Amino acid sequence: TAIHCGQRKVLEALMSYHTNRKLALHTLCVEKTNDTPLHVAAAANRPRCCALLLEADAAGASRGNRAGSQPLELAAEAGAMHACRLLLESRADVDAQSRRGRAALHAATRGGHLAVSRLLVEAGCKLTLLDLSERRADEMLPERLHAQGKWLVDATRAELEREKAARRAPRDKT
Repeated sequence: TAIHCGQRKVLEALMSYHTNRKLALHTLCVEKTNDTPLHVAAAANRPRCCALLLEADAAGASRGNRAGSQPLELAAEAGAMHACRLLLESRADVDAQSRRGRAALHAATRGGHLAVSRLLVEAGCKLTLLDLSERRADEMLPERLHAQGKWLVDATRAELEREKAARRAPRDKT
């Protein structure tokens, strides 16, 4: 498709056939997964296409596909650093979870994309989110990357301790 090839002009031409740009975007959705063009562009790490699509539909960054996955999760799963950065700049919800409970950090970490994981952490994602299997992102780190991902494990432990202390604090005052 035009998005996979990074052909912004083709994408603009497709969208220009419709007077309503949002209708054009919905017409271009992938039927089986209900992925929007933004989902496809984000997963293919096509930030210029993502920017064009977000310009046409600013709310697109928070639209889920059939599985409830938002474009940021698919970009993180693919290790698409530039697309992730653009989506975060466009105020994508860094902690949005799919129907499986997976957030972008789960997807990036599970895929071994530690640079994307770090970007998401720096953007303020919640490290202690659980998916439906009750697993945190640090628990999805591939074994081959345990040494390089130690920072994520340590940061998650620190956040767990802060949450534990916050739960204890109200009881300590009584």
